Amino acid sequence: MVLLGLYCETDDKTNFEIDLLVEISNGSSTSKKLCSNTINYFNHINTDTQQEFEELFGCGSLIYREDTKTEKMKRRVLKELVTKSNEPYKYRKENGVYDISHEFFQLFRNTEHQEKWIVEILRLLNGERGEKKEYSRIRLFNFARAITHINVFGESKNLYKYKCLENFIKSYFDAVGVEEKFKKSVEDEELNKIVEIEKFTLCELFLYIYKTINRNQKTCFQTI
Repeated sequence: MVLLGLYCETDDKTNFEIDLLVEISNGSSTSKKLCSNTINYFNHINTDTQQEFEELFGCGSLIYREDTKTEKMKRRVLKELVTKSNEPYKYRKENGVYDISHEFFQLFRNTEHQEKWIVEILRLLNGERGEKKEYSRIRLFNFARAITHINVFGESKNLYKYKCLENFIKSYFDAVGVEEKFKKSVEDEELNKIVEIEKFTLCELFLYIYKTINRNQKTCFQTI
């Protein structure tokens, strides 16, 4: 229940460039925020917090469910908060891949372990591409949003370690690579849009790589 009611469905626009680019609805944040108890809980890494993280933010999370019972519960919470809309926020899904939630990014901005949970959310929602998983635009959108949030809001020193860099490079290659079957199924305009997002994402990835190398070089120089 801690995640219900943080966002409702409205036409409010965002000024965050990457969200505009991937056309994710900004919705409207409510007066309810991710509580400090939840944030503090995920400032610890252990078996329990990893399991709870998957339950709260993974594909089976209440924020992604759209069954009648869950929808009624979401509307009831929003009504009690007196929000702009009683309509629950709806995330997109394509080939089994969901949008990373705004709720997660609230946690990301406030947790002490940004490196742990950003890698984990990509693992849970994007998964391993492999040979059998079809291309998904949302997998690309998720990586683009994740790497941009790191560059804008990333404060944890461990985000800029080479181990994290390896994880993000792997996630990047899983997110790109449009198959011929997909190219034939969409209009040129859509493909051009994907190329535009890939270019933006690559620039953000290069910026992250630069920050990682720069910070590690400084650390090396300080120890000489």
